[in-house]
Amino acid sequence: MSTVFINELHYDNVLFDQGEGFEIAGPAGTDLNGWKVELYEGAKGKVYKVLKLTGVLKDQQNGYGTLFFSVSLFNAGTSNGDGFALINPSGTIIQFLSYGGVFTASEGTCKGLRSTLLPVSENNLTPVGYSLQLIGIGAVYEDFSWVGPVPKSYGKPNKNQTFAPWRKEGVVIGPILHFKSSNSDGHYNISIVLAFKPSESLPLDKLELSVKPEPKSPPKKQTLLQKGEHHVLRYDLTIQQTDNEQTVTYQFSGDQEYSFRVPGLNQPPRFAYVSCAAAESELDLRSDNLWLHMKTIEPNHLLIHGGDQVYTDLPHPFIWTMIPRFAGYVATGLKTLFDTSKPFTPELDVDVDDFYFHMYRRFWSQQSVRHILASTPSIMMWDDHEIFDGYGSFYDEVQFSDTFKGVFKIAQKYFSVFQLGSTLESPSSTTIPNQDALSQEYYLNKVAILSLDMRTERNRNQILSPKSWEAVQTSLNNLLNSDIHHLFVLSGVPVLYDNFELVSQLIAGHNFDIEDDLTDHWAHPTHVKELELFVTKLFDFAATKKIRVSILSGDVHAGCMAVIVDDNRAKQPDHDNSCVINNLTSSAIGSMSLPRVFASLLDTQITLTPFKYCVGQNIHAGLHKFKFGLTSLTPPTYHLASRNFLTMKFEQDHSLTATWHVEGRPMIGVPGKVSTVTEKILPYTVGKTNDVSY
Repeated sequence: MSTVFINELHYDNVLFDQGEGFEIAGPAGTDLNGWKVELYEGAKGKVYKVLKLTGVLKDQQNGYGTLFFSVSLFNAGTSNGDGFALINPSGTIIQFLSYGGVFTASEGTCKGLRSTLLPVSENNLTPVGYSLQLIGIGAVYEDFSWVGPVPKSYGKPNKNQTFAPWRKEGVVIGPILHFKSSNSDGHYNISIVLAFKPSESLPLDKLELSVKPEPKSPPKKQTLLQKGEHHVLRYDLTIQQTDNEQTVTYQFSGDQEYSFRVPGLNQPPRFAYVSCAAAESELDLRSDNLWLHMKTIEPNHLLIHGGDQVYTDLPHPFIWTMIPRFAGYVATGLKTLFDTSKPFTPELDVDVDDFYFHMYRRFWSQQSVRHILASTPSIMMWDDHEIFDGYGSFYDEVQFSDTFKGVFKIAQKYFSVFQLGSTLESPSSTTIPNQDALSQEYYLNKVAILSLDMRTERNRNQILSPKSWEAVQTSLNNLLNSDIHHLFVLSGVPVLYDNFELVSQLIAGHNFDIEDDLTDHWAHPTHVKELELFVTKLFDFAATKKIRVSILSGDVHAGCMAVIVDDNRAKQPDHDNSCVINNLTSSAIGSMSLPRVFASLLDTQITLTPFKYCVGQNIHAGLHKFKFGLTSLTPPTYHLASRNFLTMKFEQDHSLTATWHVEGRPMIGVPGKVSTVTEKILPYTVGKTNDVSY
């Protein structure tokens, strides 16, 4: 993590170059004497100038400041571009960046290293007085994104840039509520996870947790991880459920008070479901609009996260470019290429570990997200972006390379700690036994939730291993003896979505950065047999148990609902609606949505050639058409092409009301109004099949 960094740059403009140079940003009080910037010409990788920095950064905003240094810069006259390196007084390379191309330094401090290409550039048409700048909210280089050319702001924080230092001590990540279980005796079990950095005024042994009403027994404290001065802690507590819903408040020393709702013993629980949580651009100033909206609706008892809670592969952070030691391992562009012969060194292990800890700290420090995580017990399951985009769908020589295995191991460690509230060595009590993945099972007030880990074992030929499918079957068998009326199954990628088979065939082997997304889908030819196995297991369970089963999914950046029908059971005279499974998809709450033009094309495709997908010989499925679109005034649609999240509320008759909270079209700089789209799923009923049809 770079606390002192290049914050602004100008090297080329129309006619005669003017005002060239760069700006340094960092904590106020930083003495730049001893720092230097080496300027490189990319054609031969040689240093053409060394600029020794001077001066002290003054407090311009929230304890941070900037200084601009005027210097004539080469203007990327070759395909290799040109570049610069920021080096601290001890000789450590802080940044080695280039513009207009990528090159390897042949001399200087960066000798033998490959530059990292800036995502923006200037040319001889750039207006005078413009520059390339970092924008966003944060405290270190990795928090910000490059934009430009835009009007210059030399010697002061950039427009749309806010320096907001993290909490440097006390509770620095969290608190995060994790739901664990409830039972017939009314024992409601949750865990609270947080990262804590002791200080002189609040040492570790003085950190206390107060809970009202008092739990059945004092909270049990456990250290999950120690990273430098940071301690990741878990507190386990059991709340006694009562006949009525109750509000529980809690507070850690030095932190604010939070509260959450515990359902009554026989109260139908309220759920919310989210996925794809991160903004894809710092320019996206409304990325937390739906998180803020969630605070205004009736509090939910449980928040289910379906994957991509954090992202390693946005423009910032981007794991392959944010870690300088990955230079030479990865070439990024329209197609990402990997050198599989490179070793995963101990130094990389440290860098990657730092990156993932920082990533959780960055994404979960956003105030609106932090509030929800601290006030609604969560169930979380990861998808590819918590590792990196497309993990599990690469070709074998890349998927099983040392680098991929090394990065995955660290990503899995932090997923387990922060999203499951456990360690790999001591799995959560909710982890399904006898598997090599991290699938989980939960129970709350006669509702069961099966959260399937579809990333750990995924490759181009499988999603779960035979051993893990056997463990899932055992879990389903055990549920046959439980008192439940509904089963939710989490599948990060929808079991059924649009038909991309033709597109998959056309691009196979040509453009991986699209191909991996298509390979992820259940309907991809390499996964159809496993899909049939999966769906058949669920239909068998629903028919035997005589309950409804629903699948919850995300990933596709749109809201939609598929209807899956077991034709054999539907044709039987005494059939019931356990032969219908609904796949409810909600995505994304924070990331950009599916472009509406693309969604309209998909809608048109379904209208012209109704898509009824065959899962084996006797199971058919299709997308449900919502009664109206993003508002009650827009036409019916198959795709809710806007940011959204899902809430689900059971009625006393066990019917399920599913409501998509959908963000409308925003005005410039103003978040869009949130509207709702609602569907009702009937309880288990004999003689009912297509209660929600396609």
